[in-house]
Amino acid sequence: MQRPTDLYELIHTLTKSEKRYFRIFSSQNSLQGKNNYLKLFDILTGVTPYDKERVESAISKERFKGNIRVTRHNLYDLILKSLRAFHQGKNVDSQLKNLSENIDFLYRKGLHKQALKQLERAEIIANKYESYDLLSSLYQTKLKLSSVSSDLKSLSQSVNRSQEILFFIQCSKAIVTLESISTKFNIIYLTYGGLRSTQAKQEFDKLNQTFQKTLLEFKDEIAASFKLKYFKLGTVYSTSMLAGKYKIALKSMEERLVFFEQQEHFIGYWPERYLYTIAHIVQILNLTQEYERLDKYLLMLRSTTTDKRFNFPSLKVFASDLYFTVVANVYLRKGIFNETPSFINEFIAFLQNNKHSISTLMLTYSYTNIALVYFSTNQYDRCISFTNKVLETQFTDNTKLARFYCNIVSLLAHFELGNYQYLEYFSQNIKRTLTKKDQLYKAEGLIIKYLSKVINLPNLEHKQLFQKLYKELTQLKKDELPEYFDILRWVKSKVN
Repeated sequence: MQRPTDLYELIHTLTKSEKRYFRIFSSQNSLQGKNNYLKLFDILTGVTPYDKERVESAISKERFKGNIRVTRHNLYDLILKSLRAFHQGKNVDSQLKNLSENIDFLYRKGLHKQALKQLERAEIIANKYESYDLLSSLYQTKLKLSSVSSDLKSLSQSVNRSQEILFFIQCSKAIVTLESISTKFNIIYLTYGGLRSTQAKQEFDKLNQTFQKTLLEFKDEIAASFKLKYFKLGTVYSTSMLAGKYKIALKSMEERLVFFEQQEHFIGYWPERYLYTIAHIVQILNLTQEYERLDKYLLMLRSTTTDKRFNFPSLKVFASDLYFTVVANVYLRKGIFNETPSFINEFIAFLQNNKHSISTLMLTYSYTNIALVYFSTNQYDRCISFTNKVLETQFTDNTKLARFYCNIVSLLAHFELGNYQYLEYFSQNIKRTLTKKDQLYKAEGLIIKYLSKVINLPNLEHKQLFQKLYKELTQLKKDELPEYFDILRWVKSKVN
């Protein structure tokens, strides 16, 4: 079921060209002048930011006010239909879909030889981009067409390719398996923030065993396929990052980047995955503090925001958000907090202008990084305003970890501002953020334990309290300390 704001969000992601095309497309679906869909479209286009009262006031003056739910639903579908028409044939998947439909139409018309020509065009594209499922389907169609057209040469060639088709089927199976494993490793990270709990380690070990078996099972397929190499290296990266093996993780991503550069057509086919590959390299070099090498990849990531291969609006937004997020992470890791960095205002303006085009997950982590930057530069009020943006978003499993981070940072920011009345509230909120099956991380648990004591202590005794906290934190293992925030640095500043 659609939310009332879904239509508004969709409209405000449209480019000028897409809006212009929609107006033409919509007018062709109307028997009279300006139709109800265009009227509602204009109302929602003219309201920025979303204002429920303004929207309802404008709708109340229109004839379709009594049928608004149906009109809104139909307008939503019409916009999607116009987008499909506008972007038809502009990407590989769309081209293959069009060719598949052409083959089906020609077959039904009895034009079998013409259908075979369309099929051969589809095979060339599908082979180039390793569309294994489609190649298997095209093989079945070719057998059928060759039989009904009595084309013995084509039929003989098709039969002789049976082993090749079986290989395609195995590749399809391997892609699904590897992608599933890689996603499960990411879920472990998003759920636990690393291997900082016993349950996370148990799930990791079990999944890693499955991954090693899969590599052996599909050894030949992986050697022959770009896509399978991509997913294999992606999973190696995920396992290595979770286990803190940064050199192995870096090697896997640099190898994946080389594969992209060797088969450049895949950059245009999988642009987001290419961007993530560069971002992952930056992330690792940031963690290992190899800043000279890092700058090269940071410039590469920045250049993608103006690269013609990423000319689609949503990709530009994705590339820009990824770049700003990585820059914020680098800034926080370097730990030189003399003043607010110049990029932060640009980052905030970018998010404000493009928030309807950014996923909730990416927006949540963007706000979290901005909050951390403000905390690091002692701008605690601004820090809290951005942690609140995260805490006010709808709770999902994907954003649970970011909410946990923001609760911790809010707790510290309120302490810095002397808002001790909030400390107990945030302490309880942190415990509620994690489900019962999760363990409260040791470092954060110590922070909550000691800050809850602050409320009843005079300022003169704070230093002694933080000395005890610092001593306990330094006794923790490295994987028991958080990566998102340098808690040791902050506690040490209170001791000194």
